Amino acid sequence: MKTWFITGTSSGFGKELATIVARQSDTQLIAAARHTDDLAYLDVFDATRIEKVSIDVTNESQIKTGVAQAIQRFGTIDALVNNAGLGYFSTIEESDMAKVRYMFEVNVMGLANVTRAVLPTMRAHHAGVIINLSSALALTTLPTMVSYSATKYAVEGYSDTLRQEVKDLGFKL
Repeated sequence: MKTWFITGTSSGFGKELATIVARQSDTQLIAAARHTDDLAYLDVFDATRIEKVSIDVTNESQIKTGVAQAIQRFGTIDALVNNAGLGYFSTIEESDMAKVRYMFEVNVMGLANVTRAVLPTMRAHHAGVIINLSSALALTTLPTMVSYSATKYAVEGYSDTLRQEVKDLGFKL
């Protein structure tokens, strides 16, 4: 059994990926979302292979609790998918900096904090895969996409560095 930990599973790509993983008979799923009530769609699958955890990726305490809950339930995490994210679109001049900061907290710092919480179990087992979802807008940008693109550029830089740090530890990015 491989254990997947996926953030942002209440909607969009995270929900679709969680559904695919839940359908597999050889996987266990830790589905993370701010509100576990949003994960009712998983109730049709084998509950013995699914753990729902309430995690706001901007809350380090919730992250640590959710990762500990997952490890207690399944023993390890084999695949981490950092999917949680949001967008905010505005011109540079008109940007609401509080919204921009919050987007950085979710898209960059949330990803970094979840990764930091999961790395020790992967290191202990000398195995694992980390998938950090980014965007084509990390490679280019468009008007009104400056802040979103900046978060995705940061995710790319973070991922490149992490890949170098873990290359000899038995897991992949």
